[in-house]
Amino acid sequence: MNNIWIINQHIGTPSMGVDGHRHYYLAKTLYNRDYNVTLLTSTFSHVPRKNIKQSKNFEVKEEEGITLGLVKTPRYASARGLGRIWSMIIFMIKLFCFPFSILDCPDVVIVSSPSLLSILNGLLLKRKYGCKLILEIRDIWPLSIIELGGFSKYNPLVVFLRWVELIGYKRYDHITSLLPLAKEHIENLLKRSRSNFTHIPNGIYLDEKEAPVKLNYCTKSNIPKEKFIVGYAGSLGVANAMNPVIDAANMCGEDIALCIVGEGYEKSSLEKISTNKNTIFLDSVSKREVVDLLDHFDVLILSWHDISLYRFGVSANKIFDYMYSGKPIIMAGNIGENVIELANCGIAVKPNDHQAIFEAIVKLRDMDSEERKRLGDNGREYVMRNNDFNILTTRYEEIFNFLYS
Repeated sequence: MNNIWIINQHIGTPSMGVDGHRHYYLAKTLYNRDYNVTLLTSTFSHVPRKNIKQSKNFEVKEEEGITLGLVKTPRYASARGLGRIWSMIIFMIKLFCFPFSILDCPDVVIVSSPSLLSILNGLLLKRKYGCKLILEIRDIWPLSIIELGGFSKYNPLVVFLRWVELIGYKRYDHITSLLPLAKEHIENLLKRSRSNFTHIPNGIYLDEKEAPVKLNYCTKSNIPKEKFIVGYAGSLGVANAMNPVIDAANMCGEDIALCIVGEGYEKSSLEKISTNKNTIFLDSVSKREVVDLLDHFDVLILSWHDISLYRFGVSANKIFDYMYSGKPIIMAGNIGENVIELANCGIAVKPNDHQAIFEAIVKLRDMDSEERKRLGDNGREYVMRNNDFNILTTRYEEIFNFLYS
């Protein structure tokens, strides 16, 4: 039971120009525990951003003891366009033709969303090798593209993806999810209980956190001095709901600055609605610089749309980066099992409410510095206790052992 394959179109590794990714960290930790790990992924994705030049349809290489199987896929311009769907289809079709014979036979195959089409690849591998299958739900598709993307539930693509989703829930040996309450969604679809479910959230890779890279001079020099700084570091896309944060910043006085570090197709529109000269937009930084970056802020902020999708919870990487920083956090959203409340490491407010966000900023600014530190320490202690990748990998090992018991 030592050969683990992980299939996810969006895996990134340092050799691909990506600082770090959940499955890369999981693979490294498993490798350190004497597992043979193969990552099967594509040459292009928008998140993490990778565009690997590859002439052949398939390449197999080694990276730090981990086997990488690369499938050549087309580029696409937008995460919300048909090009992304086409890329998913091509990845699935080509993966059926992958030269698996050159790899060690798998004992366990983990198929990770959001692309559900790889569920079908997993079923073929189970039939061929007799391996156990784990379905990892990162984003709940097709529900996400209905509630965030505006797709009709009767759209033929949505109907097809729902069919594939149900196949995964019915025929895979175990289900894991980054979302704490995803089991409710699964059982609602199946119309029965499902006991073989494990919540395994995102987390932190301590080896990386404990050896951070200093923040580059250009970014550091543009962070305001001698102000109470509210910081955001992450993507600026439709899911990030940053408009009410900008509106709240527009209400702030001279002593408060909002520093937004990141890229995304919403960035230009956010810059246009910002009227406060103390709101600063900076380019994204490498993941290894994030530890030092967050240390320059007094408070960190996250914002989510008011949609029912989030009743199952969220598990964005930046949540745990924020918590590890030891800074208090403002979280705007109706979030199932809100980790900010569970850890008592900040203030949770309603979504799309710039007044509530503004009041939370002022409350934290006026709070005694020792009290702010206590909130930040709560977050750091929580994430060290629950979200270290050594802990998350142990949960996967427990599933492996259970499947072969």
